[in-house]
Amino acid sequence: MLNKVWVLPLSLFFLVACSSSSHSLSTTTDGHSILYVSDSHKIDIVDVDTNKNNIINNSIFIQSLNYDKEKKRIVAPGYSPEEKFLGLLFVEGTDLKKKSTSPFAPIHLYQYGNTYVMDSAQVLKDGKIDITQIGVYNSSTESMIKLLQVPGIVKDIIGFGSKAYISSYLSPESTQNEGVPPKSNIYELDLHSYKLRPIFHQDQKFVPFRLLFHDGYLYGVYQSANNVPIEAPQNQLIKIDPQKGVIEKTVQLPIFAKDMTLSSDGKSIFVTHFDQWGSQDLLEKPLSKVDLSTFQVDELTYPIRAVSLVSLNGKLYVGNSIDRNIVVIDEKTFKVEKTIQAEIPAMYMVKN
Repeated sequence: MLNKVWVLPLSLFFLVACSSSSHSLSTTTDGHSILYVSDSHKIDIVDVDTNKNNIINNSIFIQSLNYDKEKKRIVAPGYSPEEKFLGLLFVEGTDLKKKSTSPFAPIHLYQYGNTYVMDSAQVLKDGKIDITQIGVYNSSTESMIKLLQVPGIVKDIIGFGSKAYISSYLSPESTQNEGVPPKSNIYELDLHSYKLRPIFHQDQKFVPFRLLFHDGYLYGVYQSANNVPIEAPQNQLIKIDPQKGVIEKTVQLPIFAKDMTLSSDGKSIFVTHFDQWGSQDLLEKPLSKVDLSTFQVDELTYPIRAVSLVSLNGKLYVGNSIDRNIVVIDEKTFKVEKTIQAEIPAMYMVKN
């Protein structure tokens, strides 16, 4: 029998950026670049060219920030205990709209056309084994059209075209008393057939907590701030062939990884770091750049608490949890150019 239990992500307690597969800037009709920033409650619309701000107040606790390319709007999974709300927050211009998905409590989101793929914070229990619901949602009809299940607790959802990739971690502690091996894996969801396929032929002890897809490959980092066991390879970037189900390359990083994004030209991956205790410490070298042709790793010396990343037009925008400054870095030279000001800490940033 399946029992329900709420597993709230640590973003509730530590306001850290979630994901990552969709970070960026959007462009207004007057040609200005606009940066959408959130501190998990408010949303700040920052004009990068004029450095003007427009704050949108919001009562919903935001789990992740995403951009709906079809409807040209911000989509934020979230919840509010006070309002007894579970669902999606939509932002069009400065207008807000809420849509309940209760009892489904969305966290991560990947969009393909009018389809959203989301995971729920309401994790099911099959004995001692955690099971997460995956919801397929139609944004046109504003209805859930399919519910699926994967073993473990989902840590990230990204995608490319009609394929969504779901990284799900099932801790060894939750399975050892059941007499079964760990069932951590990355699942490919076909959004035409709704079939789930495990990427790895054998379930893994650990899986990446952050993913991105580029040029036919998945890239992943293990993360130190989400209760990953100490033996997990938290200072590695891995390259995965999703068709063969094998790790083709492992890159050693200088310190534990937190989040990552692809460069504008697709030639590098930028990785933010946390300290060995998984806290947002003030690191002297908070950011690394990994060349995808040579896999050489360069480090940026600039003490900030890097919590969110945006890559656009050769510039890297880094959210800083110490203050409201967003650091602007030239992607090729990997040098800090300037800082721009937001009205709130940039815990989340999103692009169109």
